[in-house]
Amino acid sequence: MRRLLILSGVSLLVLLSGGKVASAGTLTFDLCGSHGRSAGDGLSSTQSGSFTASAACPIPGGLLLQAGSGNGQSAGFKVTAPAGVVINNIHVVGAHNEGVGGNKGVWGEFYWNGGPGPAGRSGPFDSGFGSYGCCSQGGLNSQSIGWFIACARSSCPGDNFLSVDELLLSADEERRPDIAPVGGDNLWYQNGWVRGTWPASIQADDPSGVCDARVYFGSLPAPFESQASGRNLQVWHQCPAQNVSASIDTSMSRGSQGMGVGTMPLTLAATNAANMTASPSKTVYVDNSAPTVSVSGPTDASSAAGTQTVTATAAAGPSGVSGISCSVDGGPYQDQAGASMQVPVSGIGTHTVTCVAHNNARAHDGTLGSSTPESTTLKIGQPTVMGISFSKLVGLRCHRVRERVTTPSRFVTVKRHGKPVRIRTRARSRVVRVMRCHPRTVRRRTVVFVTVRRHGRPVRVKRVRFVRVAVAPHLVGHSSKRVPFGHGTTVSGWLGTSSGTALPGQQVRVLSAPDNGLGHFAQVAVVSTAADGSWSARLPAGPSRLLEAAYDGGPDTLAGASGQVHVVVPARVRLLSVSPRRVPWGGTVRIVGELQGGYLPRGGVDVRLRYGHGRARTTYGVQTHVGGNGRFVTSYTFGQGDPSFYVTFWFAIASLPSGNYPYAPAASGRRYVLVGGDPRVPARRRSHHRAAHRPAGKRHASAHRHKQRNR
Repeated sequence: MRRLLILSGVSLLVLLSGGKVASAGTLTFDLCGSHGRSAGDGLSSTQSGSFTASAACPIPGGLLLQAGSGNGQSAGFKVTAPAGVVINNIHVVGAHNEGVGGNKGVWGEFYWNGGPGPAGRSGPFDSGFGSYGCCSQGGLNSQSIGWFIACARSSCPGDNFLSVDELLLSADEERRPDIAPVGGDNLWYQNGWVRGTWPASIQADDPSGVCDARVYFGSLPAPFESQASGRNLQVWHQCPAQNVSASIDTSMSRGSQGMGVGTMPLTLAATNAANMTASPSKTVYVDNSAPTVSVSGPTDASSAAGTQTVTATAAAGPSGVSGISCSVDGGPYQDQAGASMQVPVSGIGTHTVTCVAHNNARAHDGTLGSSTPESTTLKIGQPTVMGISFSKLVGLRCHRVRERVTTPSRFVTVKRHGKPVRIRTRARSRVVRVMRCHPRTVRRRTVVFVTVRRHGRPVRVKRVRFVRVAVAPHLVGHSSKRVPFGHGTTVSGWLGTSSGTALPGQQVRVLSAPDNGLGHFAQVAVVSTAADGSWSARLPAGPSRLLEAAYDGGPDTLAGASGQVHVVVPARVRLLSVSPRRVPWGGTVRIVGELQGGYLPRGGVDVRLRYGHGRARTTYGVQTHVGGNGRFVTSYTFGQGDPSFYVTFWFAIASLPSGNYPYAPAASGRRYVLVGGDPRVPARRRSHHRAAHRPAGKRHASAHRHKQRNR
């Protein structure tokens, strides 16, 4: 049995077999043999003359070099690895050597590093090449290896040969797979902010093939990977080129600033047959948050104020605000870069301004992230003028007169005995009361020129005369009106534009608030303006009130409000009773009073207590904090006096001014009490005592009634 050796000897063979190329992967290559189905990729042969080289795979057969007889003739095999792959180890299985390297003239060599020759390394075959396996060689570090046989004599026997059943190669590959993102719109090529779903497909290849390829993105749980494929050890390109189809939804990955927002890693990975992995990675800037926009500005403006401005302000996520687009009344959108935009609005009418904000994150279709449209309404109208007052017609003298009205006779149809009969009624007259008015007259001073004769000559002189002039009826407005308690009133006003044009057919709301300092206005009437812009409203009874009119505006006019007018209503103060109606000197009377109308404040109202005799009067106290239902009870005690002297006193009460009580001060009517007599007279003598102090006429009348009863 012969062995495959190199010129350097056995010690060098062990050293090289232990060497490894730094940062390289190992690739196994199988030529022919029981596992192979073909001669293998990268195998070439040469032959000349009668020498032949044949590859009959799989075994039996193998790689056979058959010797011929001619001098200088040869045959050989060569295995060449692709670029980037270096053959490092070789193992020959089932080598058969017949006469090669012996004394028959046929010799052979195994070579590498471009040998044989000075540029390469080689070693001869000797006669010990066995038939049951042979020869392992390491540390070759060569892109190609080969072996040959040749005739070194003038003639060589033709029965010499060298055959190899199977050749196992171990190669090192330093190169990593090439990864190419597919398409110019690939997520890999995006350097700015992105949003939404993007394609991230890749193609990967390598001289030894790509056995696995994957795409990783952010926190997505599962990568996009290629289909599994087995290795073909009979070819250098042992795995096919891989295509990974990937479509990445960036909103489903958690970024540095939350779900779908912030920086996220994108990694492309591919592994070749030598287990060398390429994994380029880049940072992708993602912003799936929607920007926001707010629109602010006036809601009502006067046409006299000129062009109005609506301001749109935008905010966005980490990608920032790209710009704002605004439309007025559904027109084309106008774009402006930056986070703020001023939108001019002009023209009478109601205008709608709609704005949308954009950020810097671009989707696959090229559109930027947009906010929900925000709108505001601006009405530019003509300014209005409103007036409110209590009007009174002056300039007329009116009085009621009796007037006889005659109804003339006429024909009517009546039924008599079931038949219609036309009869004539008699004329009738009746007296009615009617109101007659005539213009008021005033005495006016006028200057006239008259002609007089002086010294026989006519001369025009100035004279002053007073004449009566009729006053045309006209309305006089007042801002305050006093109305009796329990009575309603009428308020009127006018509505028009600031240029003096009346606004007919417009609704005017009349608002009322009790005059208690709280300002709680409520709507009490809704009226429509007449053709001349005037209006009037009848108000129900109530306390003292502040009144104002409000106009909500129209399509082309602004809302407006009038000034305030004041309805003054005096309080209803009632002195319900003063009892008893007759008391002696030193006696006490019980006084019951009441404030009607409600609206009593929480702290109550003060009521003045007064009594008097004739025109003389005295305020003897104040009843404080009258509240609740307005009723109160108090008393008064008279001083001592002459029992024979009788005096009639009157009592009255009055409400005092209070800022939180919506009624004007008012006084009650009078209640009278007769005071006189002695309070210490016994009960059985009281009648005689009263009779003694009665006037003479009254005593006689009482005695007469007593006599009548005795009879």
